[in-house]
Amino acid sequence: MRSSKKQAVISPDVPIEKPVYKPSADEVGALTRETLFDEPEIRQLAQRFSVLDNDGSGTLTADELYNLPELSMYPLLKRVLSMHNDAKTGVITFAEFVKTMSVLSGKATIGEKLKFTFTMFDVNGNGHVQPSELFKLLRMMTGRLHDDADLQQIVNALYRDRFTKGIDFETFKQMFTLSDLAKLTLNV
Repeated sequence: MRSSKKQAVISPDVPIEKPVYKPSADEVGALTRETLFDEPEIRQLAQRFSVLDNDGSGTLTADELYNLPELSMYPLLKRVLSMHNDAKTGVITFAEFVKTMSVLSGKATIGEKLKFTFTMFDVNGNGHVQPSELFKLLRMMTGRLHDDADLQQIVNALYRDRFTKGIDFETFKQMFTLSDLAKLTLNV
């Protein structure tokens, strides 16, 4: 005997809506205190976060972040992701996303951008950029435009002549120009 119940059929032509991330009032309040964004901007970032979250997991991978036009050509995205991924899971939460966008926004001061950039270069967190750290970052930034020997020659010349202990934050600040820092500003 056949069942009279009809089974639901999901048509492949019907789009399934992804969940939209809705931060709680407490989370929004905390983020307004911890970042340079106000409540409407944080809610707008939540919408962008939801669009980027392809799998609906509530977190973003580097691949999902590459879908953000402002970040698609950013060679150091994976390094930024690891810096702002407090749990070291390889994905970032909404709060981590907002904090990252804050420091990369036009609202961040030159000092905040410099500190962020130095932290990006100081991979081991010892307060000095070591030759191996600079080499890795130059490789990420240039891709295969230069071979390893050329990059190593640049790094060796810089450290041999001036920075035997590594580059500290004060020296690092002096090495950057305003135009370099402008490249660290996204329109979010």
